[in-house]
Amino acid sequence: EPVLFKTGLSASTLPHMEHDVATTPGQRKVWQEKMREREANLKARGLLS
Repeated sequence: EPVLFKTGLSASTLPHMEHDVATTPGQRKVWQEKMREREANLKARGLLS
């Protein structure tokens, strides 16, 4: 996931459950939304440019 590289996180730092659960399109969308929120939050705190 591009966001992981941007934030300097690797997939292994995330709960493995999230990766395993994100199998259906609906669940994957929820996971991607969560990542977008996390990215926006980091940007808001000035951790991402």
